[in-house]
Amino acid sequence: GQRRKGVGASLLDATMACAAARSARALFLEVAETNRAALRLYRGRGFVPVGRRPDYYEPARGPREAAVTMRCDLPAMRSAG
Repeated sequence: GQRRKGVGASLLDATMACAAARSARALFLEVAETNRAALRLYRGRGFVPVGRRPDYYEPARGPREAAVTMRCDLPAMRSAG
């Protein structure tokens, strides 16, 4: 019921900002390759595919699904002092 309301985007933006503020250089994540909405969100935030894990997810029904490993380079944050 919360899809397409910006909740996931807000959480991802906050995570990316927090990680960058703590001097992280990149974030990695994995997502089911069939999860088109999530892939669209991640690509829109600068994540790019860097790998694939076959048969990674075991859904309750149906065949196992591959995961796409994605990476996003974070901007360097300047200290405020």
